[in-house]
Amino acid sequence: MSTRGVRAAVWMFVALLGGCSAAGRPARAGEGTHGDAAATAPDELAAPGVSHVWARRWLLRRRLDPARVGSFARLSPVQRAATDRLVRDSVLTAEVNARGGRVLVRLSRHHPLGPVDLLLAEDRDRLFVFVPESRLSFSQPLRRLPDLLDGHVGARCVDFAAEIEPATGGRSGNQLAGGLNVALAYSYLPEANRPRRWSIRHRFNLTFLEAPRPFYSVFQQPLLHVALPTLQSRRGRQLLEGLAFRTGEPLAWISTIENEGRPAGAKPTFHVTVERHGWVRVPVDSLSVTRRRYRPGHTPLPSPRADGLQRIPAPRLAGLRDARQTGELTIANRSAHAALVFVDGAMIGWVAPGRRFAFKGFPTGYYRAYAVSPTGVRYWGPKDLYVPGPWTLR
Repeated sequence: MSTRGVRAAVWMFVALLGGCSAAGRPARAGEGTHGDAAATAPDELAAPGVSHVWARRWLLRRRLDPARVGSFARLSPVQRAATDRLVRDSVLTAEVNARGGRVLVRLSRHHPLGPVDLLLAEDRDRLFVFVPESRLSFSQPLRRLPDLLDGHVGARCVDFAAEIEPATGGRSGNQLAGGLNVALAYSYLPEANRPRRWSIRHRFNLTFLEAPRPFYSVFQQPLLHVALPTLQSRRGRQLLEGLAFRTGEPLAWISTIENEGRPAGAKPTFHVTVERHGWVRVPVDSLSVTRRRYRPGHTPLPSPRADGLQRIPAPRLAGLRDARQTGELTIANRSAHAALVFVDGAMIGWVAPGRRFAFKGFPTGYYRAYAVSPTGVRYWGPKDLYVPGPWTLR
C-alpha cells in the first residue's frame, strides 16, 4: 500500500473511533495554531487571474411541524384551507455552496440576520460574515456560529453525550438511501457571564444517500454543520466528523430540541429537505475570507438590521378568520435570542432580541402563537391569544 493509502486508512480508523477535532489533526498549509494567526494566513482561493471555481450547491427548505405545537381547532374548512396555504408557503430557505474546507451559507431576508453570507472556513477554524447591504465583514471563531444565528453573544455547548443507531432508509430515485438516529444530550450556556446552564436533549433523524464516503473531515459533508449548528465545541466537532464518515450526502432531516432548563412550552420539531444542484461555478470571491469593497465591522458580530420583519403581507391574512376588522399582534421580545414567530403553524416573521414589533392585518379573533429561536434552543408557547393584543417573550 502506498504512503498516501496508509494515511487515508489511518484517518478512517480514527474517524470510526469518534472522529478527530480540528485541534487534533495535522495543520494544513496556511493554517495557524490559533484564531488570529489563522485569520491572517494567505487565502488559497485568492490566486491571481482566477474568477470562478467549481463548488457543490444545495438548497435547504426548513419548516416547523405544526402538529408539535398544536393548532387552533375552531376553524371552518375555508379558514383551515387558508391557514394550510400559509403554512406551506412559510418555509425558510438557505443556499449552501461548498468547496473543500469552505462552506458558504446564504441566509435569505426572512432570517433575522438576512440577507447575509456566512463563510465557514475549516482551514482557519473561523466564521466569516459578509453583510451585502452595509458592505461590512466580521470574523469570529467557528464556535460562535450559534451566537450569530440566535442574535446574541456567549452561548457554548459543554458536557456533551450522544447515542447513534441506524434507521430505516429507502430509495431516492435510482439510489439507495440510508438513515441514522442521533440522540444528543448536552449542557448549554445560553449567554455570556451567566452561570446557569440549560439541559438540552436533541433528537436528530437523518436520511442520506448510501454511498462510500472515504473522508475524515466533516467539511466533506458540509450540510452537517448547517443541520447541527450548536455542536461547534471540540467534542461536538468530533461527533460531526464521526457522522460524516458514517453517512452519505444528506437528503433530509428532522430535528427536535427539548430545553429542560426552560421546561415551559412545547419542544419544536423542524423538517428540512435538501434540493441537490450538483456542481456549479461560483465567483471565487464568494468563498474567499476577504471580499473586495468590504470593510471590517466594529462589533463582535452583526446585529439584526431591524426590530422585526413581517414575512406574510397583511392582505394574505384576510381569510384566516371571518371578522372584517383587523388588528395587530404586538410582540415584545425581552429575551437575548431572536425569535421566529408562528401563528397557527405559519411563520409570519421574526422579532430581534430586546425589540418590539407589531404584525399587522390579522382579522380579529383568537390565534395560537408560537415562537422559537433560529437554533431551536429557546422557545415560547404555544399560547392562545386574542388579536389585537400583546405577547411578551421573556
